[in-house]
Amino acid sequence: MEISKYILSEFKVPNLEKLEKKKVKELTATFNSVKDVKLPSILQQLKTKHVVRRRIDSVWLEAMDMKEEKSRLNELYELLADEIQLLKNIMHEGARNEAEE
Repeated sequence: MEISKYILSEFKVPNLEKLEKKKVKELTATFNSVKDVKLPSILQQLKTKHVVRRRIDSVWLEAMDMKEEKSRLNELYELLADEIQLLKNIMHEGARNEAEE
């Protein structure tokens, strides 16, 4: 999959060097605790509100001082799952149309 430079230029990436050491330790500890877990697709993680997905997202929200947003994770997961499913359906339809041509 090719990603355009335009999209990458708009992509927000946290600068770990600017985070407090305590937050980096929490992120690292979370990563170490889940690094060997076999996860389903991101779509399945969102649809099922997977416990590991929630743990990762919660720690990131805390690290970015957005704790209040944790209460909206279910809503966000549902919206993202719907968007991904829609894109998946559009891609499937496009592939089917190409095969018919």
